[in-house]
Formats: sequence, structure tokens, C-alpha cells
Amino acid sequence: DPEGSGPEGSDPEGSGSDLGDDDSGPIQIPAPAPPRAPEGPAPGWIQFSSGSTGEPRGIVLHARQILANTLAAQQHLEVTSSDVVVSWMPLHHDMGLAYHLPALLGGAPQVLLSPLRFARAPRSWLEALHRFRGTISAAPNFGYAQVLRRLERQGPEGLDLSCVRVLLDGAEPISIEVARRFTQALAPT
Repeated sequence: DPEGSGPEGSDPEGSGSDLGDDDSGPIQIPAPAPPRAPEGPAPGWIQFSSGSTGEPRGIVLHARQILANTLAAQQHLEVTSSDVVVSWMPLHHDMGLAYHLPALLGGAPQVLLSPLRFARAPRSWLEALHRFRGTISAAPNFGYAQVLRRLERQGPEGLDLSCVRVLLDGAEPISIEVARRFTQALAPT
């Protein structure tokens, strides 16, 4: 569900989280069976660029390309079933989907937050990383900038992000200044 609403009872701690758009909380997604690549150049999906770095256009990605990139990302990030992946990016977004697939292959449980919730309360992403002991997460640069603005006003009090081992930044031009300030704002004191 791209809006992040899931079935009742999906909150593993039973605390009635308000991280989703409704009362059902974040979705936990189980790992699938091992992948099999189709024979030949079977189209996987058509990815449309947002136009943030050029003219928007559609590109056919073949299933073999998607699987090869997904396997490479899963192996490079060393995603396993001991990880907990936390994301607020919609699954219809290229980074949201491409980031979701390596977690599935690695058997990592996922906590999917509503993008609308993130837009209203950017700190909710860090709160979910804290609450669910997230180890891997990702966002486009604007997401880090949104959280940074909130951190500069509220600070990181009450957040334990010591379990986080990977934060990815992509899908649009990356600001080294935003990355530096974000890292400083969350540095242990």
C-alpha cells in the first residue's frame, strides 16, 4: 500500500503507533521466496524520471536488470534477516521501490511509514528508526533537509539511533552541506 496503511495488528509492540496515516500503524513485510530471473529481455517495469535533473522520460527496465541491481545492492549493503529496514518513501517512487527490493531479498523485516506522515512530521522517520531499532534506511536529499530543519528546532533528544548502520542518500542531487549538518546534528554527545 503506497500510503503506508497496513492491516490491524501490524504494530509488533502493540503500542498503537501513530506513525502511519491511520490507526493501523506501520506495515511489516515478510521475506519472499528466492528470486528467479525470466528468460530473455522481459520488461520488468517502466520507470519515469521525476525531471529533477533533466527532462522527465520513461525508461523500460528489464527484469534481469532489476534483479541484477537488486542482488548487487543486497550483497553490497549486506542486508540480512537481522536488519530492520525503515522507509517512508512510497513504493511507486523509483528509490522507494529499488530500496525495498534488496530488503526483501535479504529477508529483512521492513517498517513502511506513510510518506504523508513524513511530510507532516519529518522527525517521525527518526522516531521509527529509534522505536523499531532500524539498521538501514534511505531518503532523497530533501528528506534529510526536512529532518535537519526539525532537528535544529527540537534537537535529537529521546532518539537512540545506535542500531543504524546504513543511511543512503540518492534519487536527486546530494548536498554535501546537508549531509555534513545532518551527521553533526545526530552525532553522539
